[in-house]
Amino acid sequence: TKTTINLIEKNLLNIINSIMQKHYSNFEFKDGDNSETRITLYLISENNCYAINRCSTNPTLQKIHGSTHQLNQGCIKWGYERGFHFDNNFPCPSTEPKKYKDYLRRRDKVYQYNFSNSDCKSIRNKCRIYGVQRISKNNKYFGLLVLESHKKHNFTEIKSKNSLNALSNELKDFLELHDLYISQISKETIKTETN
Repeated sequence: TKTTINLIEKNLLNIINSIMQKHYSNFEFKDGDNSETRITLYLISENNCYAINRCSTNPTLQKIHGSTHQLNQGCIKWGYERGFHFDNNFPCPSTEPKKYKDYLRRRDKVYQYNFSNSDCKSIRNKCRIYGVQRISKNNKYFGLLVLESHKKHNFTEIKSKNSLNALSNELKDFLELHDLYISQISKETIKTETN
């Protein structure tokens, strides 16, 4: 029944949330302050990804505002394509807004972030450091973990890679179950609509 189906999804999302909270609380930030840092779990859907969970000690940063991103832009693009991406070279958006915008629009050979002027304006949370880890199992891509901070040196590449990889390994089985669940729901919906 529909109630049972909603309960299954709710339980899966609660398990995912517990895992995320545990890892976030165990993450060691450089200065011990994680109030300017958050970690977000995005599910991959076609050419986009959308946020389903976010952890932060800062209630403003923890909010999910229907957060959807294209897979061909920014740090998400490189984390999705390469499995892991780290960048701590972002200029300060409050003191150097033009340099920050130029960095997002860059088209160099190393990292093309591919943001347009309008894309740059729509970014709510302008961070200075990002770590992105793809979550996959058996060559199927389920999601992305994005660790970001307003503090430029709040975590290192090695620390973010190790922590995000450990979190990814713990989440991938649950995301596979969630994917199977969503696939089954879609099949049942189509079957019901055609009958």
